[in-house]
Amino acid sequence: MLKMYKKYVLTGGPRTGKTTLLNFLGKKGYKTIRESASLLIKQAVERHSDAPWRDVINFQKNIFYMQLELESKIKDGQEAFLDRGIIDGIAYSKFYKVPPFYQAIDYTKIHKYSAIFFLDFVDNYENDSIRIESFKQAKQIHFLLRKTYEDFGYKMIFVPPLNVEQRAIFVCERIKQIDIKRDYVFGKRFSRSL
Repeated sequence: MLKMYKKYVLTGGPRTGKTTLLNFLGKKGYKTIRESASLLIKQAVERHSDAPWRDVINFQKNIFYMQLELESKIKDGQEAFLDRGIIDGIAYSKFYKVPPFYQAIDYTKIHKYSAIFFLDFVDNYENDSIRIESFKQAKQIHFLLRKTYEDFGYKMIFVPPLNVEQRAIFVCERIKQIDIKRDYVFGKRFSRSL
C-alpha cells in the first residue's frame, strides 16, 4: 500500500541554520528527522574513531542508508521536516568529486519530497566538530545543493536569514500556500498553523 505523508526538506549549505530551525519546529510539535551525516559524525566522535568523511564514498553510502531508515519512520498521514534529504548526499558527492551513490539517484527518481526549503546563510554560525567547512567551501556546497535539487526538477522555496521564529512562521505560511493550491486541485480544505 502506498504511504501518504508530507516530507519537507530543510536544505542549504553549512551555516544556514537548518538544525536550529528543525529543533525549533520539533519543539512546536512537528515531526522532525535529524541530519544523517551529523548523526554519523557524532557517533564516530563518541567512539573516538576516524572521521567518517575520510572515505567519502562509503560515508555517502552510509548517509543514504541512514536517511532511508530515518525517513521510513514517518507514519502514514504524517507531516515531517527533514534536516537534509537524499539529494543533499548527491550534491556532497559532487563537492568531493566522487561518483554519487547510484541507489541514491535511483531512489530520488521514484520518491519525491513535498517541498524543498532552501535556507540562506545566517551570521551567527561557528564551526564545531561536525561543521568543519570553511565559509568558501560552505558557499560552494550551497551552490551545488541548489543546482542538484534543480537538476532533479525541484522548485525551491528560498528562506531568508531571519531569526528562527520568523523562519518557522515563513516556512509554515509557505506550507499553507502549497496545501491551498494542492487542495484547490483536489477539492479539499486544510489549514495548518505554527
